[in-house]
Amino acid sequence: MNPNKFRTILPAVRQPPQTPKPEPEPPSKKRKRGIACDSCREKRTGCDGQRPACAACVTRGSKCFYVGEDGDMRPIHLKRQNIALQEKVDAFQQITHLMKDMPPTTVQDTIQQLLTGSNPVATLQTLTGKSITAGPSEQHVARTFYPRVNSPLELELLVRHPRAYPSISSSRAQIPTLSRFNPSLDGLSLAFRQNFRQDVVKEPPFPPTDPGSEQDSESLPRYFDMQLSRLKIEFWTTVDLSNETAVKAISAYLEHQHPVWGPFEARLFLRDLVELRFDFCSAFMVNALLGVALQNHALIDPGALDQSFACEKEAQDLFKAESERDSLPTLAGIALLHLSLSGHGNHSAAFEYIQETTKMVERMKLFNDPNEPAFHQPTVVTNDTQIALSRTAWGVFSMIVQQTRFFPPSWLPPTTFPLVPMPRVDENLGPNRIEEISQAAKYSEATEVFSAFCRLYVVANELRLWYHNEDTSMPPIAFALSQFNKLLNLVDDLPECMAQKDDSTNTTMTFFLLLHCTVMEVFKPFLVAEEQHNFHSYLPLEASPRTIFAASAAQLKVLMNEYVTLFPPAQWNWRMVGAIIHLASLVANDRSDPERYEYCLFYANMSLTMRCAVLAVGEIGLGILAMGCNKGAITTKDALAVKATFDKAMTFEERESDPAGFRLDLLDEAADSAAISVSTLSNQIKDLALFNDFTHTNGGAEEKES
Repeated sequence: MNPNKFRTILPAVRQPPQTPKPEPEPPSKKRKRGIACDSCREKRTGCDGQRPACAACVTRGSKCFYVGEDGDMRPIHLKRQNIALQEKVDAFQQITHLMKDMPPTTVQDTIQQLLTGSNPVATLQTLTGKSITAGPSEQHVARTFYPRVNSPLELELLVRHPRAYPSISSSRAQIPTLSRFNPSLDGLSLAFRQNFRQDVVKEPPFPPTDPGSEQDSESLPRYFDMQLSRLKIEFWTTVDLSNETAVKAISAYLEHQHPVWGPFEARLFLRDLVELRFDFCSAFMVNALLGVALQNHALIDPGALDQSFACEKEAQDLFKAESERDSLPTLAGIALLHLSLSGHGNHSAAFEYIQETTKMVERMKLFNDPNEPAFHQPTVVTNDTQIALSRTAWGVFSMIVQQTRFFPPSWLPPTTFPLVPMPRVDENLGPNRIEEISQAAKYSEATEVFSAFCRLYVVANELRLWYHNEDTSMPPIAFALSQFNKLLNLVDDLPECMAQKDDSTNTTMTFFLLLHCTVMEVFKPFLVAEEQHNFHSYLPLEASPRTIFAASAAQLKVLMNEYVTLFPPAQWNWRMVGAIIHLASLVANDRSDPERYEYCLFYANMSLTMRCAVLAVGEIGLGILAMGCNKGAITTKDALAVKATFDKAMTFEERESDPAGFRLDLLDEAADSAAISVSTLSNQIKDLALFNDFTHTNGGAEEKES
């Protein structure tokens, strides 16, 4: 090979030695920091995102919370928070609206519950009853919300019908003190004396209350209607009676008794009474009314009792002349005369006059077939006549229904109702002066109250038509529950003036006393049957007859305590006596009641307080003492001591009475009706007292001889 054929290659350029390049490191990953907690977000501080608590929160000692811990993204979680917040706002608004119709005690409990941090949504559900049936935990919460709830049913009634079944606080459940009746301590047992000494410090006795003694700004007596100040009573009666006494008695009757009994239209009656007219007033009617009104007035003025008997006697004489005259004043007068005789304890004569009342109702065709001509109406019926007719028809109906339980078993309640509508507020009064406006409002309210009583009497009449009929068997439980539902609806529809408040009126308190007496009457026949039939298999929320009966019994006890505390005996409505009988029967038969002894004496004292004025109520008080002794609720020694105390307080010689023959012990179904009647039991305690006086007299004589 020829080397010259090839071009000479230049020498290679010498380069410095290169150090080996290190292998490139993989790109470093940026450390992902956790989501900052809510606390650090608010404070705009650094957060390491550690769970369950970041370092910053641990250092500060604050609570560490992360939004969206349940896995939701932050926007979704914030949306849920917004919805929950809106629900709370809506709940607060609804609670505020509900408070307008709630009893004061429930309002206070609700506010207290919200102040302690309760969820307003849960509170609203409790108030509206939507969470009561959800489960045991919700029931437990609701029971802690309302005091003294003894059963799920009572809780259900409390939240759904707070007007009829308001919460029973410890202050409401406290028994009024026996010292209010001023019993003597002589001869009473140690337990009674200790109870009395504790009571004396708590509460003063009843002050004597005169309804006409209150003074207004012009120092004039205050009456139900100031028209009464122009009354000339000597025009209507020959009984020696001053205008002042008559006015006070009639005024008190119209305010405290008439809204419950109501056999006449008060406005029209007072107009004729003062103006000496005879359209809606008569001498017979006035004397019968005074026979009733003066009995309560005798608790203020003892001399009024003799005047009551005298007016009653004159009414009986006048009736002989007017018995065949069918008119509204005569019909109202017969009903009032029946009431007067009943109060005086003359039950045989009282029953005769209630029979006369039903005969006149039949002749006037007030309750008969609507196709027949009703009442002897004039050609032109005035507005006043329509108002008076409605009031008298429904007043007489109500009185017959109320008195049914005190009549012989053969007597049945009315089988028909008045044809005329229930009394309504008269919108044609058209008052001009301020005092006339105030008086018109008083009459309008009284009409609303009486209409509510009429609706209650309709339910009670339906009940007694079945229970008091010996030809009918025991009704199904569905009948009792339907009547109970009617009563609840009635209470829910009551006018605002009849809401239970701290300053409830006499008639409002009387209405609720009658309401719960009626509920107890509805379910009393089922108390024994409950042991024979499995009601729990189809009644929700333990709504058995026994639990409903117990719920109303608890309310009745509290209502009676409040009634006695609010009103003095001269203002007590006679219909309260039915509640006393129910309660006395209840405590006498309930051996588990720790206050059985005190309550038995309390109800006996209540009745005996009226003995010096309304003799029939006094007989019931004696019967309660005997029943308490027979049942072991009180000792014979204490019963006789109480009787002796009130015997000494009698300012007149007790007249001979005709004690009632109705049952006093309503719960002892096994006992003979005659053995537990008022007449038998009152005579029993009188015989015991007579025997005790006889033995003590003879014993003292023997000691003296020795």
